[in-house]
Amino acid sequence: MKHILAAGALFGSMLFAGNAMAEAKQDFDLTNKTGYTLTEVYVGPTKSDDWGDNILEGTMPDGSTLHMRFHRAATTCNWDLKVTYDDNSSAIWYDVDLCAISKIKIRWNKQTQETTAEAE
Repeated sequence: MKHILAAGALFGSMLFAGNAMAEAKQDFDLTNKTGYTLTEVYVGPTKSDDWGDNILEGTMPDGSTLHMRFHRAATTCNWDLKVTYDDNSSAIWYDVDLCAISKIKIRWNKQTQETTAEAE
């Protein structure tokens, strides 16, 4: 199926998917356009070695969008993003500036055997 490991530095800044009352500058929508189901999504500060907890409640089917909400007091902009597929392969993006983007679309490319991310 897909055996990808990382997609390098792309954007930068995520935190957690929670229920904050006001929008935080890091909030973003993650859209799965890979053709596959995601079983795990992690967002961790770039300066940390810890991914923290999987933020998905269940799975994320192809075509679905997850709204990632940060606590409004969050100040860190640069985050790492990791997604895991139902075959346990994963893709990682480092140093994503979430303060500069509002949407991330991920896609699987059969020709290059990589998951890519497009930010808006």
